Amino acid sequence: AIEYLKGNGIGFGSYNTFGDLNLDIIGNGGSGVTVTNYRRELDLEQGIHRITYTEGGVNYTREYFTSYPDNIMVLRFSSSSSGRINVTARFSIPHYNSSVIGSNGTLTLSGNLSGNNMAFEAQLQVINTGGTRTTNSNNIAVNNADAVTMILAIGTDYANVYPNYTGSHPHNAV
Repeated sequence: AIEYLKGNGIGFGSYNTFGDLNLDIIGNGGSGVTVTNYRRELDLEQGIHRITYTEGGVNYTREYFTSYPDNIMVLRFSSSSSGRINVTARFSIPHYNSSVIGSNGTLTLSGNLSGNNMAFEAQLQVINTGGTRTTNSNNIAVNNADAVTMILAIGTDYANVYPNYTGSHPHNAV
C-alpha cells in the first residue's frame, strides 16, 4: 500500500547538475567571414567526436573523447595554420558552497552540496602548443596557439555504502 511507496522519511538527496564547462572560442575572421565545410561526426571505432570546419581559409578541428577507466574527458582544438586557436575556459556552477581557483594552467572547482554536504571537485588542465596561456582566478585564456589540449576530471565523495553513502574526498582521485 501507500506506506511502502513513501519511504521512511529519510531524505535520499537529489540529483543536481555538477556544473558547466564554458568554452569561449574566438574566431579569427571577424563578423564578415563565413564558416564553410562544417561537419560533425562520431567515430564509433575510435570513440572520438569530431567537428571540422573552414573559416577564413583556415581548417579547424575539434576532437573530444572520454575515458571511463581514467575518468577523464579530453578536448583538443587544432588548425591548419599556426597561431589560430583562441579559447577561454571557465566553470559555471549552481552550487553556493563552492569555489574556483586557477593556478599554472589548471582550474580547480571544489565545494559541498548544501543539502547533504556531498563533496565535489573538478579539475581542468589546459595545455597549449604555441601562443600564450593566462590563468586567472576563474578562467584560463589561450591566445594565438597552434593547438590546445584540455583534460577534465570530476568526482564526488559518494560511495554506494549504506547507511551514509560517503566515501573519500574526491581530490586525490581527481
